[in-house]
Amino acid sequence: MPDVILSIHPKYAELILSGKKTVELRKRIWKKMVRRVYLYATKPIQKLLGYFEILDTCFSLLPNLWMWSQNYSYISREEFDAYYNGHTSGIGIVINFVKKFKEAIDPFELDPQFNIPQNFCYVSRELENKLNKIEV
Repeated sequence: MPDVILSIHPKYAELILSGKKTVELRKRIWKKMVRRVYLYATKPIQKLLGYFEILDTCFSLLPNLWMWSQNYSYISREEFDAYYNGHTSGIGIVINFVKKFKEAIDPFELDPQFNIPQNFCYVSRELENKLNKIEV
C-alpha cells in the first residue's frame, strides 16, 4: 500500500498531532488504499510534521457528514460550510495512529524534485524509504 502526503493548514496539522482532531475532512481523496498519511504543513511552515494511519473513511452527504464529524473535526459550522461551498458530499478520514517527528522535515532536503501537493500526492518509493528511516 502506498503512502500519501497531505497538504494541511498548520493549525489543523498541530491539532491532529496533538490527538485532539481525530477526523480530517476533504472534498476528494486518493483512489488507492493508503497505509500512512504524512502531514505537510502549508505556509508559513512548509515542512513535514509527522504522520497518521487511517482507521476508516466516511463518504457522505454534507448534512450527515457534519453531524457525524462536528465533535471530532475541530472546525466550526461556518468553516465547514465555506469549505464545502458548491459541493453536496464530502469525506471524513478517521485518524488512528499518530506520530509527530522530533523535528520538522524539509521535504526538499530528502527529495530535491519534491512537488508541494495541492491537496495530496502519493509518496515515491525512494522518498518513502527515506521517511521510514526518520526517527519519531
